[in-house]
Amino acid sequence: MCVLLSHRANLSPTKRQLLKTLLAANKRLNTACVLKEQCAQLWEYRSAVRARKFFDSWRAALHWQRLKPFEKFAALIARHWDGIAAYCEPQN
Repeated sequence: MCVLLSHRANLSPTKRQLLKTLLAANKRLNTACVLKEQCAQLWEYRSAVRARKFFDSWRAALHWQRLKPFEKFAALIARHWDGIAAYCEPQN
């Protein structure tokens, strides 16, 4: 399971191949991993407006996936949006 929770960039070549094999065998798992990797981009934004646009788009992509844990996570992010927006626009 460690392979599924890690960022691809942090995996050794052997573990990257294992991840590739796992994802090829299970489409739903592949979708979840793609969504997880995409969501990590949220923390790279330095504009609250752009971050919100990204989050809204990412959350909309969840709509047809029927992945309850991701929907719960998206709701958590939405509830804490003010703090995330503050993080995106640090004071100089």
